[in-house]
Amino acid sequence: MRRPIVIMLVAGGLWAGEAQAQLKYLDENGQTHYVQDESRVPEKYRSKAKPINQPTSLEGNGSATRVGESKAEREYQARRVAASQQRARQACLRKIDPSLIEGAAAGRKMGMPDSENVLAQLLDKERRACN
Repeated sequence: MRRPIVIMLVAGGLWAGEAQAQLKYLDENGQTHYVQDESRVPEKYRSKAKPINQPTSLEGNGSATRVGESKAEREYQARRVAASQQRARQACLRKIDPSLIEGAAAGRKMGMPDSENVLAQLLDKERRACN
């Protein structure tokens, strides 16, 4: 019983240490090291040390970005978010009952206006919920 507790405490301590780190660097073995300041980075790795946990700033459009983040990085992240949202919307639309879609289409074929076509109204409601 003691061993799992010790392992959890050690893992928690390592995680907390990384959360407070300000820089990271890779050594010649490819191992990543996290340190609090540049003085703790060995001289030969200082040029390749990268800052982490950078503060964010609010842009004019209200979106938070990391300080020093390039326009290309922001655009790349925006494309990833948009693609993820599109996939989620498509998954939501696929969940709409096909018989509802067919029923709404049948009512439209018969010339029934959407204001009287209950199935078309339900279909529109389902589609709006996916936006």
